[in-house]
Amino acid sequence: MTRKKKRKKLRKAEYEAGIQKGVLNTARHLLELNLLSLENISRATGLSIDELKKLQSNNLVKEARKTASFFFVYILHKLL
Repeated sequence: MTRKKKRKKLRKAEYEAGIQKGVLNTARHLLELNLLSLENISRATGLSIDELKKLQSNNLVKEARKTASFFFVYILHKLL
């Protein structure tokens, strides 16, 4: 494969990865808004319901970690 073809293939892969990242960000924001059902978000983004549930649970874990970290820092501040 020539360098030109390799670069073209790499650009295409980067482009597709960027599109997928945008779809996941859109789905994550729609889940956070909690205005649409999983079925409607699935139709809008093209992601499966299982993928959305996984994304939703990952977001809940992240939020719990943020809350726990904030609470821990708050307690330390009060103790010191």
